[in-house]
Amino acid sequence: MVEIENEIISEIVAQALKQGQRPFVTVSSSSMVPLLKVGDNIRLAPVSIQDLSPGEIVVLETRDGMLAHRFLGLDSRQGKQILVTKGDRLEKLDPPIFSDKLIGRVISRRRGRRTISLDRGFAKFINHLLYLLSRKDITKREGSFEAQARYIKPDVERGNRPKSPRGSRFFNRFRYLMAILLTTLVDLRSRIPFRK
Repeated sequence: MVEIENEIISEIVAQALKQGQRPFVTVSSSSMVPLLKVGDNIRLAPVSIQDLSPGEIVVLETRDGMLAHRFLGLDSRQGKQILVTKGDRLEKLDPPIFSDKLIGRVISRRRGRRTISLDRGFAKFINHLLYLLSRKDITKREGSFEAQARYIKPDVERGNRPKSPRGSRFFNRFRYLMAILLTTLVDLRSRIPFRK
């Protein structure tokens, strides 16, 4: 098997988006479970920083390959915009990712033979609820993520990974169970034939 470098794959996907295509990529991590599972195919669409809304799932280029995580907001560092992102299942924010690493946003998920659009209808509503559950410990104040001040400033300078404030163990389990329930509702809804 031929190993293709992550940068080349990211560039191919970015070029396809620039040419107006909507490519599918395969999820290879469980950081967005239960909405996105390993083996799911996600369809991408081009997006600019100005058009991003908190809660959307974005695909970014990282040194380890492409990363599909939830967009929480923007911050800045040394005059450059930083995307604040986080996996739904993770308690920590992602390391700082500059805005030029944005590849696109996720518009649908295909699991088996079923495709669910994440940018309209019932699934968009559920996706927004999952965003609210995922960001429960992040508070926005004065254009910056106050609860994450360590993430943006000193931790980056010390080279530490960002840390989100931890909630109670009970709440984290409750939040995860709610995410499973909401995702199950989306999956069930996709199986019910639409009547006009």
